[in-house]
Parts: sequence; structure tokens; C-alpha cells
Amino acid sequence: ILKSALREFDALSATLSEIYIIGESLGTGVSSLVASRRPQQVKGLFLVTPFDRLESAAREAYPFLPVHWILMDHFDSDTALSSYSGPVGVLLAGQDKVVPTKFGERLFERYKGPKKRWIQEDRGHNDLRLSAEEAFWLELRDFWASQRSIQ
Repeated sequence: ILKSALREFDALSATLSEIYIIGESLGTGVSSLVASRRPQQVKGLFLVTPFDRLESAAREAYPFLPVHWILMDHFDSDTALSSYSGPVGVLLAGQDKVVPTKFGERLFERYKGPKKRWIQEDRGHNDLRLSAEEAFWLELRDFWASQRSIQ
């Protein structure tokens, strides 16, 4: 998955001067890894219902399985983001039963770069309000723009 994502990112970066990545759920792990491998080229990252480590989330969902040995990809977003210092936005679902909010909170708290968080307290993993009319999109755009002027 990562090789494919990096190949696509590199193809985009050949034609675009600014690339922002949005990842949702499992895609937040891939997005974090791409940002860690291309830190100078990724201008901003937006993670929707992220986790700090896929293994942590899987262990909570399946405590009876040896998830460390089963997982082919561990998607350690926490470690990956230590190689990225750009702006990171995080959207959490307060009632998330798939990727409990605590995993996204841990990722957010540990990230050392510029960051902004939104929480939709009354929403679950699959019913977030993501339409273009939602205020957080403009706030995210402004957050990314403010960080661009600092760099």
C-alpha cells in the first residue's frame, strides 16, 4: 500500500507545487507514512478518525488475538509523524466505536508540530458530518494558510 501511495504522490508532485493530504480511518496511517517519507513536499495533513498505532486500535477491538503477529502493516502514525513537522489537522468522532477517540487524541497530543483538532462529539466513525458546508473545512484551510505564511 505504501509503495503505491508514494508512487501516486510522486506523480502528483511532478505537476503540482503544493500537495495537502487527507486520510480517513486506515488511510490516516498511509497518509502519515507518506508525509514522513516526503516531509518537505507535503504542505499539510488532515487526519479523519486517526489512530496512533494500528496495533493499539486492533488490540482493543480484538483483545483475544495476537494482533502484533497478524498485522501485515502496522501503520505506526505516531512514529511516522515524528519525521514530519508541517501542519496537521485532526477530526475525531466522539462516539467512535471503530477507532475509539482516545487513539486519535494520543496521536494529536504527541505530535510536536503545528496542529488543530476538531471533535464531533455526537458522531460515530461512519456518520461524521463531512459536507462542504461544514465550518471546519474553512478553519482547516485558514490553519494551513497561516502555517504557510510562517514557513
